[in-house]
Amino acid sequence: MRTPFTELVGVAHPIVGFNRSPAVVAAVTNAGGLGVLAASAFTAPELDAQLTWIEEQVDGKPYGVDLLVPEKFATGDPDNLVASLRAQIPQAHLDFVAELLNRYGIPEAAVPAGVGALYDEIAAALSPAGAEPLLDVAFSHRIALIANALGTPPAGLVARAKDAGVKVAALVGQAKHARRQLDAGVDLLIHDSQFVAGEQAVADLFGHATIDDAIALAKQCAARRLALFHHGPARTDDDVEAIGRAASGQGVEVIVAREKAVIELGGGSP
Repeated sequence: MRTPFTELVGVAHPIVGFNRSPAVVAAVTNAGGLGVLAASAFTAPELDAQLTWIEEQVDGKPYGVDLLVPEKFATGDPDNLVASLRAQIPQAHLDFVAELLNRYGIPEAAVPAGVGALYDEIAAALSPAGAEPLLDVAFSHRIALIANALGTPPAGLVARAKDAGVKVAALVGQAKHARRQLDAGVDLLIHDSQFVAGEQAVADLFGHATIDDAIALAKQCAARRLALFHHGPARTDDDVEAIGRAASGQGVEVIVAREKAVIELGGGSP
């Protein structure tokens, strides 16, 4: 199956497998999808070893890396980073969590010996400086994609990926996160378009959006283009085309997403 995504990253099937196991990542890639290694729990030498192993298994096929690189970060004492960061957590936040656990009878989790130190090491890496050695390792390998699981990737990460010809992905879960992506210069907003304005109540019930929601967000963020996808299964092709034409008359360039469509983004890369 060929789709814009398969063309973008050079895989046979539009399947992405995020996993902490290098073996699973290699298996997904070898099956024709894109295996992506969740890499933030590794030290730089460990990540280098894991990516080397993956490349030995996939014989040049594309794979990716997923890191946690915050756009913003509270500074702490480099000599005692984790403790100094914990000291900045407002007491109200700690009280809220304690009350929530108490209300539902959830016991405080016991941390096995040695695991706490591992958690602290991972937490220390969740900073621009801490992530830099991991980025150095990732970009020294033949990755096809780098994903940032903490929302909008920092500008330096995007620039570095573009220089290396690596595609950049970011995970977003709310409209405000999408706005930040667009503010960072994202070329294309792809938005759920299953429902029209008269179906707002149904959209709210199922956690979807209306086309008007998509257009409003695109206007607010000055998105260059808006691609409508996740079309209602009961709609015909003619229905979808009509919806696209109506949406295009509202001041935003609208594309109706379809199978095998290829969209040129900024810089001439699909």
